[in-house]
Amino acid sequence: MFVNVGVKGLTAGQMVKGTLQAIDVKTKSGEEIRDTKAASAELKAPGETSTFNFRFSVPTKGWPVGKYEVRFSTGGKVFESDAIAVK
Repeated sequence: MFVNVGVKGLTAGQMVKGTLQAIDVKTKSGEEIRDTKAASAELKAPGETSTFNFRFSVPTKGWPVGKYEVRFSTGGKVFESDAIAVK
């Protein structure tokens, strides 16, 4: 899964974290997963205005169907989040 975000107001070298959170997901075996971190990655800002391309590796059995949220943060503070659905 690829997620891109453009950010302004950074300092060169500042770290930005992308976290994929399983909000309401059901596995093929019927297991329900709620509000659990599915994956995360951290990238360094090349400049004040940067575009980040986060890649979250697909699990061996694929992404379980359901609702996810990707959260972007820096310095431990979330500055943006977006909903994602896997069908």
